[in-house]
Amino acid sequence: MNEEKRNLLRETKGIVTNIQRYSLHDGPGLRTNVFFKGCALHCSWCSNPEAIQPQPEIAFFEQYCFLCGECVSACPQSAITTRDQQIQWDRLKCNQSGRCVEVCPSHAFTIIGREMTAREVMTEVLRDAAFYSDHGGVTLTGGEPTLQPQFAEAVLRLSKEEGFHTAIETCGAVGWQNIKRLLPHLDLVLFDLKHTDPTIHRRFTGSSNLTILENLRKTTGSGAKVIVRIPLIPDFNADKESLIAIAKFVQSLRVVNEVHLLAYHTLGKSKYHALGLPYPMENYPPMQQEEAEKWSSIFTSHGISVQIGG
Repeated sequence: MNEEKRNLLRETKGIVTNIQRYSLHDGPGLRTNVFFKGCALHCSWCSNPEAIQPQPEIAFFEQYCFLCGECVSACPQSAITTRDQQIQWDRLKCNQSGRCVEVCPSHAFTIIGREMTAREVMTEVLRDAAFYSDHGGVTLTGGEPTLQPQFAEAVLRLSKEEGFHTAIETCGAVGWQNIKRLLPHLDLVLFDLKHTDPTIHRRFTGSSNLTILENLRKTTGSGAKVIVRIPLIPDFNADKESLIAIAKFVQSLRVVNEVHLLAYHTLGKSKYHALGLPYPMENYPPMQQEEAEKWSSIFTSHGISVQIGG
């Protein structure tokens, strides 16, 4: 790659919510996980609701607030008031000016999502490079990285030029071309498969799964290394009938011999409150390890290797 092309890649911009260093999840070895903002699905159990909307947005983490009142006087829309020793934020009035974020000394008000260049992302990635033994490297996740294909490609190509292992986690709910352009720069695709029934899938995610299933077929047909990831969600797919159907679909792909089962958890619950969103799975406790292990037998009985967790 010549220097002109390299510089063009470095200046490619995208929206990122977080860069997680020293991660032991989402790929082999130690990973640097880059969380992209924006997702086409609205899964009821999503643990990263801050990554669904494509644009940066304000969140309020009440536990950090010590009621200094700076945000109340700074808000140009009078969307922030105090009542009963608590901050009241009217999100319908809020115009996302960010003045509350600028004046908040405790960072209770914060903006989630920032524009970054691929150069800035790689600066963070390179800080972990010394620890990328045993196939460690970079994973693009989110949100949905393939919704920012130009930015994703830039980060992947720059990572491959450094000799890093590259991976992506995708829900597959995008046009095939978005996925196809990234495959030459990927060592591993972690492809989420939530359900085989399009009606049930739509009820819990807001979208049919027909495009997802077709993209999974095309991705495995391309020769890419694929691990299928299955979230285990109560009253959605954590039942014998649903998981047998998923196992049979994975089996039909022929080249996929490993799945990751991701047990339902509630670690993202506080983020919903910070964003002013109701938590759709309020009445469901986290799934215990024993239950996830019970469901794993369905896949092993179909000749598919299983890992609990990702």
